[in-house]
Amino acid sequence: MELQNVDRRLDEAMSPQVRVSHVVWRASVIGGIALEARRPVVIARRSILGLLGGSAVAAIVSVLDPLPARAQIQAVAQGNSPTALAAAEYRKVMESTQGLKGGRCFIKRISDTSWEVGYQMDRVRWAVYTLKAPEVPGPRAAYDRVPQLHTAYIRMPRSRHRCKDRARWKYSKAWKVQTSYGYLRALPGAPSAAYALPPGSRSVCLHTASHVANGLVRVRLTDERGKSVTLTGAKKGRDLMAAGVVSRASMASGAVTSGSRYVDTYEPGSQNGREQVKMLAENLDPARKYTLKVWPVNVKLKGRTNKYAGIFGASVETQKPNSGTHWVTVERMGTSWRSHSAHEYALNVGIGGRDVFIGGVHGYDAPVSLAVYVDGQRKSQIPNGKTYVGTSIRLERKTRLEHPGVRDNGKAADALVRYSMTRWGLKVNRTVRWAVKGTYKRPYFVMWPTSLERVTWIGADRNWDADRNLGKGAKAHLGFQKSLTCVAWNPGSKHIGVCDYSLDSVAGWQWGTEKKPQVYYEDRSSGIKKLYVCPLPAGTNRSFKAGETFRAESTYRMGRVPSADSLLNRG
Repeated sequence: MELQNVDRRLDEAMSPQVRVSHVVWRASVIGGIALEARRPVVIARRSILGLLGGSAVAAIVSVLDPLPARAQIQAVAQGNSPTALAAAEYRKVMESTQGLKGGRCFIKRISDTSWEVGYQMDRVRWAVYTLKAPEVPGPRAAYDRVPQLHTAYIRMPRSRHRCKDRARWKYSKAWKVQTSYGYLRALPGAPSAAYALPPGSRSVCLHTASHVANGLVRVRLTDERGKSVTLTGAKKGRDLMAAGVVSRASMASGAVTSGSRYVDTYEPGSQNGREQVKMLAENLDPARKYTLKVWPVNVKLKGRTNKYAGIFGASVETQKPNSGTHWVTVERMGTSWRSHSAHEYALNVGIGGRDVFIGGVHGYDAPVSLAVYVDGQRKSQIPNGKTYVGTSIRLERKTRLEHPGVRDNGKAADALVRYSMTRWGLKVNRTVRWAVKGTYKRPYFVMWPTSLERVTWIGADRNWDADRNLGKGAKAHLGFQKSLTCVAWNPGSKHIGVCDYSLDSVAGWQWGTEKKPQVYYEDRSSGIKKLYVCPLPAGTNRSFKAGETFRAESTYRMGRVPSADSLLNRG
């Protein structure tokens, strides 16, 4: 079922008060990597009524109660029951992670074996997912040439605008560009740099050089009438003094004033000359004309070696990314670039007396073909760096699954993975058709690796007992769920990520304990937290024949909320 149809049916069928409860846990994180997260803390306790997981409300409710769907919904909606509260919360999550109405999608080829795809969350931010082949080749049948869903970001695509000639900054008595890095460096007393924002601008960023350029710049944004606009991304002089960056003497001399706005270009630990991006303002009126002015400040700051600032330029958002677009990462939502962990499948199967994991990062996955479609039209001969923009993107990846139990590591199955992106998120469809007979041991068909600190899950089973300590192995077990929606975020963030699999997506997997997939969320020692969905509980096997096919589907989404903690933390 398409997600837009789900959202539409939720709109029609659910009252704003209908909710299903959830559980949240914590993990200690330093620098975005979990260092100690073996025993996440359950901070909410509810029983679950199955209304969610991306399937039609009426279909799920009919499983749980013989009453007609509309009557059941009306009954659940009465009062402030846990089910009513959490289902409306789910509705908010799904609404906040659908993309911009009328928005665009893009695909960019990064290298021979890596890609980026993204959709517009709003006018400023995009949800960006990467596909990347593992970097370390090995004896596992060319899997290092198979692009796999990798990590995820919330990013801003920027179109840069540099200083106009009439407002050149001076360095050594002339405009000077630091040839090794490409930024402008100004002596104190130089005139302001002026950036005229193009018509339709809704946000503005300042691009600064770090480390060697460790001084302040004063910034001011005005409209065509000369009226100042508040730059929420820049700090006032009095705030810098309170933080110990600016001395009282500098304030007293007037070199830094209390109410003016400043950007500190210093970035601790950054490489010499590395470009940093500061969001100064968003939600600008696109009908107005704005000018951003930047002045160097003649103040030596506490602990700094000099007082000069380096500026690359200013930028505004672009609605149509291209190969020259400057992408700015707002928040990383997935694993690190160097960490590989399977999304598509990880199939522990026994063939010919050998039991091994095959597929994805586990290897034995050889490339056959990769096709790219933009708005339904196939694109061929795509060079590295090329970007396409449309309303829908689709990649179709065909591979050959091999197995050491087949003679000469021969073919065990044909695999097809479709990555489909629209404003409704990234949908991943997996199809594997076996060429030989064998036995399923632990076949994972939906996964979601992330490094986000807090996770809420909403299952489809009415009597799911959430009162447990969650961690590794059995402690991470979330039950046997017909459908599941996982939501993850960092404390204090306004961004959330979602992994969802619906009843429809597992229709071909109605076997195993209670004929429902086993689900658990595990904190990995490598700093990765990961959702696993397996149709067989541990110790249970199931045979398959040559010609048999398995299919599964999950959807990944990202979005922005006023406060993830207040929206999702119901402890």
